[in-house]
Amino acid sequence: MTNKRPPQLIAFSIILAGILLARTPAMAHVIPTCGIRSQERPSHVRLRPLDSLPPLHSLREDDITSVTPSDEDETIQVTLRTGDTLTYYHIDWDLEDQYPSTAMELKETIRHLERTFIKVATPPQFAGGDKEWDRYLNDFCLKHSREIKENGPADIRVQFIVHMKGEVAGLSVLSDGGHPELTGLAMQAIRDSPLWRPAFRDGNKVVCYKVQHVILSL
Repeated sequence: MTNKRPPQLIAFSIILAGILLARTPAMAHVIPTCGIRSQERPSHVRLRPLDSLPPLHSLREDDITSVTPSDEDETIQVTLRTGDTLTYYHIDWDLEDQYPSTAMELKETIRHLERTFIKVATPPQFAGGDKEWDRYLNDFCLKHSREIKENGPADIRVQFIVHMKGEVAGLSVLSDGGHPELTGLAMQAIRDSPLWRPAFRDGNKVVCYKVQHVILSL
């Protein structure tokens, strides 16, 4: 014999299901942003979806009608002939002046805005810390053992700039440790290294100088 639910119970179940469904929030649609956390931008600024913001070096000079920098927000607004206005934050325009294809007006604007810090609360460092740096440098020295045997060992101090995404630039030798013939190899060790962890100032990523001892030995 089949048990049948009373009509009142069925109606009550339908009403209860409707109430629960109405109170359940819809799943938010997540839009990828341009690779920067919200705390790295001013709180009043709206994030722009990644696929709507072309890199600065991809914009043709003939397509640009105006470029407006902001020292306060460290932003660059680019107005195109199409009428679109694109807003680039520091992490978006950092190092874009290094591309040969970047329009000259954009290069000049970036060089006007860019600031490189010397002292910060959290300096840049090799990803993984000193132990990973020692492991990386040991492998590097083994790959270049012939040059080091002939001219080393040497402790060479190299200064460079760590940018907001971890790229290095502006390398120079501060001291060659009495082995000038190995300075090129020391700078190569920095250039070939993985992305570094950028510096932080007031909770935000910044461009900062870094001085690193490069000990070339076997």
